[in-house]
Amino acid sequence: MYNTSPHPNDHDYRAVIIIDSNAWNFLFSSQIDLNSEYLSEFKFIVTLEIHREMLELSKKNEKESLYSYYIHQIGFLEKPIAYFGFHDPDIPDDEQRVAGFGEGGFSSIHESEFLEENKKLIKNSKRGVYYGNEADLFIASRANGKQFILTEDNKKNGPLSKVSNIINVSQSKPMTMNEFKATLDDKT
Repeated sequence: MYNTSPHPNDHDYRAVIIIDSNAWNFLFSSQIDLNSEYLSEFKFIVTLEIHREMLELSKKNEKESLYSYYIHQIGFLEKPIAYFGFHDPDIPDDEQRVAGFGEGGFSSIHESEFLEENKKLIKNSKRGVYYGNEADLFIASRANGKQFILTEDNKKNGPLSKVSNIINVSQSKPMTMNEFKATLDDKT
């Protein structure tokens, strides 16, 4: 399902683009091929949180085309990334927030501080696997240096509004491949 071929290190890319779940609507409406050689200077990734949100689309008939597009595109990407951590016995196995040895990556000091400082933004209501703003908190914590978030919802008051490495797109304003590349070039 995922590309397991060797990849250059992240520093070999101009930027790492983390794709928020709502940005897949934009990519689909624009019919952007993330595996295109034209976009090869960018590394596109999905986090565990976003992957879980996208898998929920498989249960919605009206989202079948979007889900198929997502599944096809992630076939060219590396396995979804997650932070390293230990199993929480109070959370079901398929809802664990972190991944174990050989699966999860360590968080940087910046990422850990961001998570701690902004955990108050998580809402009490649960939607699917995650509480409101919880998935956004995890992906926003990664937006620093050469890592950017491709999203449609950075305007709302939440974790994504706390970071500057945002590339805002809209499914109501599809782009050609050239326009998308120009946007990435401009924002990164």
